[in-house]
Amino acid sequence: MKSEIRNITLAGFITSLLYAILVDDWSDPAPFINAILIGTLGGFLAGIFEVYVFSVGQQRLSFSGMVLLRTMVYFVVLTILIILIKARVDSWFENRSFVEHLTSEEFSYFIVAGEFKNILAYALFIIALIIFFRQLSRYLGGSLLMDLMRGRYHHPKDEYRVFLLVDLKGSTTIAEEMDQLSYYKFLNQFFRDISLAAKDYHPSIYRYVGDQLTLSWLLKTGDEYSKCLDAFFRMKSVIADQTATYLKTYGVKPVFRGTAHSGEIITGEVGDVRTQIIHMGLPMLEAAWMEKVGGKDLNKMRVCL
Repeated sequence: MKSEIRNITLAGFITSLLYAILVDDWSDPAPFINAILIGTLGGFLAGIFEVYVFSVGQQRLSFSGMVLLRTMVYFVVLTILIILIKARVDSWFENRSFVEHLTSEEFSYFIVAGEFKNILAYALFIIALIIFFRQLSRYLGGSLLMDLMRGRYHHPKDEYRVFLLVDLKGSTTIAEEMDQLSYYKFLNQFFRDISLAAKDYHPSIYRYVGDQLTLSWLLKTGDEYSKCLDAFFRMKSVIADQTATYLKTYGVKPVFRGTAHSGEIITGEVGDVRTQIIHMGLPMLEAAWMEKVGGKDLNKMRVCL
């Protein structure tokens, strides 16, 4: 989550600096300071809202509802931010107090007929782009969006990957005891909880199939083995903490198992009408069922992988 906030903040900084370079007079440092502060703080606040506020609301509001809510919130936040930062920075260069500059005719002109509307429109446009790509990334999962955009797997590649397969125990029995809508909500919350639990370990969410989630790490340094196992035990911890909520809401606690595989596979794009990146092959090394390992044998498990 911290990395998402950092990336959105960095995007705000870069795009605001680009705006200042293209639009403002290079002889005056004030516009550059304004742009950098507005972009950086605006990006940071947008990151906070995206990670800690809107990510929760996505489960409760429709897509159009979330778009409307985001638009209203960012319009208000950016309007206040632009006014406060512009007035503060310009007051320093004009050698007058913040209140004096805020109530001056010069600042009133900036708001009514000056560059304020252009700055606000540009900031909202950049935020909209960030939201758009975050939504695409959310639907595709992890780094798959960038892989598709760069055409990384347009031609199949040999790769070494670590896979973590997590599947729900007794899903057929649970489905028979619930109506279809309740089972869907149960499964959706389960997938959401374990996906968020694994998020800090930076996996690629490969696919959801029935009651199974498959995560993947490209093997680079060897730390991916540890990330795979740590992600699994983090899922166990999160679901254990949510036991009371599941029992109260659905009358059942999700119990799941996981298995890890690693080895050489082929990764490439398939499909024309709908393109998808798939992994083909059978990883050579397979780990034992991880719920049987337990935290005490964690180091042994890593050796096994």
